Amino acid sequence: MLKALSAITSVLILSFYLTGCASLQTGGSRIKSRVPGGTLGQEILRTAEIIAFEQKRIIRGSCWDFVNEVYNEAGYPENKRTIFFKSSSAGPYANVNDLKPGDWVMHINMEYNNVEHSSIFIGWADRGKKLAKVLDYAGMDKARSGGYDKHTYAKIFCIVRPLKK
Repeated sequence: MLKALSAITSVLILSFYLTGCASLQTGGSRIKSRVPGGTLGQEILRTAEIIAFEQKRIIRGSCWDFVNEVYNEAGYPENKRTIFFKSSSAGPYANVNDLKPGDWVMHINMEYNNVEHSSIFIGWADRGKKLAKVLDYAGMDKARSGGYDKHTYAKIFCIVRPLKK
């Protein structure tokens, strides 16, 4: 009886491991192993893509909750982040030339009612117009995963970056 129970337990553990359900570690360790080497920003972007496009994970809450989850899963919880720039939503605003891919950007969403919004900077669609390619989540508890978008980054009031591990 003990041998049969041991064999069943071994089979269950192996099946959980093979299906990915065995990830008992927190902080996105399983995801980090799939992230190609490179800059810290590339790690953030790759983790965001995994959450949004591969897992199609719904993170209920706000745009802030989505970006916070991406940073946590990439291995950059609050104590492993730095605030590169901080002001108020009324300004003064950050210099867009300071942005790096993977930055958590808090800005006024000029495309949607001039509300405060969080997104992850990817690169420029049109630097002259301050039109950025971003990865973000619409927020407002919508039942859909994050995705690519474009936002005008004329009014950036906070930039957060990962710290080296």
